[in-house]
Amino acid sequence: THVPEQRSTVSELKPSTFNSETDLIPEISSFDDIIQFDMIDSYKNLTRKMILSLQWLVKSCTEAKFILKV
Repeated sequence: THVPEQRSTVSELKPSTFNSETDLIPEISSFDDIIQFDMIDSYKNLTRKMILSLQWLVKSCTEAKFILKV
């Protein structure tokens, strides 16, 4: 039986309290549950973020029957 996985997008973290390289590496190594894109999170980039997410899904989730975008 395949157990579905959940992937989430985290955006707009404050640089003063968060160091992406240092803080995310243990999470990625342990759970492989974070997808990172090199882009500024803004309204103007919503389409780009969606396209990059769909490209990742097509490449990484080949057996997914459904995809829910909320």
